[in-house]
Amino acid sequence: MTIIHQLDSIFKPKSVAIIGASSNPMKLNNWITVSALNSKFKGKIYLVNPNVKEIQGVQTYSSILAVPGEIDVAAIMVPADLVPDVMRDCIKKKVKGVIIFSAGFKEIGEKGKKREEEIKDLARKGNMRIVGPNCMGVYSASVNLNLTSLSTHKGEVAFVSQSGGYGLEIFAAGMQNGIMFSKFISTGDKADIQDHEYLEYLYDDPDTKVIVLYLEGIEKGREFFDVAKKVTQKKPIFAIKIGRSDVGRTAAQSHTGALAGEEEVYNAAFKQAGIIRASDIEELFDYLRAYLTQPLPKGNRVGILVGSGGVGVAAADACAEVGLQVPMLSQKNQDILRSILPEFASVRNPVDFTGSGAQQLFGNWGDVREIFTDPTIDSWFFSFPGAGFSGIQDIVKSYEPIMAGLQGLSRAEIFGRDDAPFVAAGNEKDEIIKPLLEKLLGLLYYPTPERAIRSIAVLHNYKQFLEEVKFDEKPLMVKKDLPLVDALVSKSRLEHRRILTEIESKQLLSAFQIPTTKVLLALTQQEAVTLAKQVGFPVVLKIVSPDITHKTDAGGVYLHLENEQQVIDAYQQIIENAKRFNPKASVHGVAVQKMVSQGTEVIIGIMRDPQFGPVILFGVGGILVELFKDVSLRLVPINTRDAERMIEEVKLHRLFDGHRSFKAIDKGALVSLLMKVSALAKQVPSIEEMDLNPVFLYPDGAMVVDARIILSQSEGTL
Repeated sequence: MTIIHQLDSIFKPKSVAIIGASSNPMKLNNWITVSALNSKFKGKIYLVNPNVKEIQGVQTYSSILAVPGEIDVAAIMVPADLVPDVMRDCIKKKVKGVIIFSAGFKEIGEKGKKREEEIKDLARKGNMRIVGPNCMGVYSASVNLNLTSLSTHKGEVAFVSQSGGYGLEIFAAGMQNGIMFSKFISTGDKADIQDHEYLEYLYDDPDTKVIVLYLEGIEKGREFFDVAKKVTQKKPIFAIKIGRSDVGRTAAQSHTGALAGEEEVYNAAFKQAGIIRASDIEELFDYLRAYLTQPLPKGNRVGILVGSGGVGVAAADACAEVGLQVPMLSQKNQDILRSILPEFASVRNPVDFTGSGAQQLFGNWGDVREIFTDPTIDSWFFSFPGAGFSGIQDIVKSYEPIMAGLQGLSRAEIFGRDDAPFVAAGNEKDEIIKPLLEKLLGLLYYPTPERAIRSIAVLHNYKQFLEEVKFDEKPLMVKKDLPLVDALVSKSRLEHRRILTEIESKQLLSAFQIPTTKVLLALTQQEAVTLAKQVGFPVVLKIVSPDITHKTDAGGVYLHLENEQQVIDAYQQIIENAKRFNPKASVHGVAVQKMVSQGTEVIIGIMRDPQFGPVILFGVGGILVELFKDVSLRLVPINTRDAERMIEEVKLHRLFDGHRSFKAIDKGALVSLLMKVSALAKQVPSIEEMDLNPVFLYPDGAMVVDARIILSQSEGTL
């Protein structure tokens, strides 16, 4: 049975039983009961309460087994310890789905966990799906079923909320902001139905055009990611994720583990899946209003038309912060503006028509319409001088004949195009300018330029995702030596250690065609000298110990060694430093390698996230990597475009094009390296964390200079 058939019994039922229905207006049970009875549900509603004969004039039954007809879904509102017995009755009645409002399950500790396992086991045996427990109900507009405590209005947004009470607040606030809903689903403890299953169902729901998520955590992250990436190609997903925590970073043994915390991984997963993340409810509503009322822009170029230079600068600054461009208008449109605006107005972009130029602007709307069709602009931002100006009412009144001619016209007829967002900003409480812009021009109105511009950026980013996902390619196929990898992992397991030495790490990398510096192991000072002569001076010496992961911190790295005596001295010093740093460390020897020419330093890493699986990291490298935290992440596997985006997202990415002493790097080699590391992460599940730091980037290639691999605690190999 597909997820559609399973969940249709909950969201498109023909009959509903409310178990624990109440006539007490002070209880949630009553609020739910009244909402359901008043919702004009298209099917039958049966009330179950053994203590009363009727509620709201509707007959009640002593138990669900006493109900005469078939039941598709049961809303259970009884004390937690009674829920298992109620579910047994539901199974006997062949109920297909239950919505458990009752609290007292895993959220209360061990006792509740055992109770939750019991109801999960019952649901499996009874071929029944569970919403909840500890939830606040569902609303489904398609059948007019309202099992929440709020009055509702039909729309096209589905809202899935892990929080019950706060989810209802958002649900109510959304409707107050003009956002109407096709579904409201309070998921509660998610004992059975998981987030990705709700998404799978909503993907094919004809009543839902937009999906909103309020998440506290995701248990099956990889399944969620895979489904979400499919869904967002058809319907946008907006999400708020709370519970931003740094817990877990403290246990990380690598730079990558320390940098790729829970918050960073969620951001990467959402971005890669095309999910639009809002930081709070205000942002969420801003973005939703933009998507529901505006077209997706063709590009990232914004035209700014304002009556105040300060507002124009603020809007332009906001564009720069979110990756939008503010290009000059075409020469033709600059000439048009010069012909109708005061000579002191600015006509390039931002266009400042000034307070005294407003009348000329609206008085020549035919010419202004021509400006809006400028081919160099994909979105427009508009701001009118404030309503507090003296005489503004008379000015607006003078526009009435002009505006009368715009009444009832379509967006294309007013602005000359219907393929661009038009947004405005100003005082939300203004009763003069705001109605003018909203009602007559159909502009989406925000209280600040920054919020308006961020909403344009969200539309642009989603459009870009839809364009790029069309060309979603398969991950790179890499020639690999899996027997070598298996041998290295097995050796480490047999020696009861998780950390590979640098030499072992680079051998493993070479099995995936990843370029590394050649490393040789010296067990004595004289052997180090011999190997140094073999590779050629200058050389580098490094401590080789599975118990010392950050070699520089231990004084275990010596660079630019030019002769035999320097090698002898460095060897001795490295051994002494290692013993001082960690007296219990197992020292395998000292690594000798050729000193390579300095390149642009970056870090590439892997960490295995408990929810989402392997994650790849890229950023500015070196010993200060955790200080700068200039990194980008993606879930594995990645494709070419993912790799390119990772490179672009690093703040210092301009260095890669060349800057002063930094030479332009071979971006193709870097993309190839990222793809190979991704393949390694996907195909070697034994790796828990990995640092390639530094990686040197050159004009003609890339080279891994140092490597650290940490295996999982699992006893298995490949």
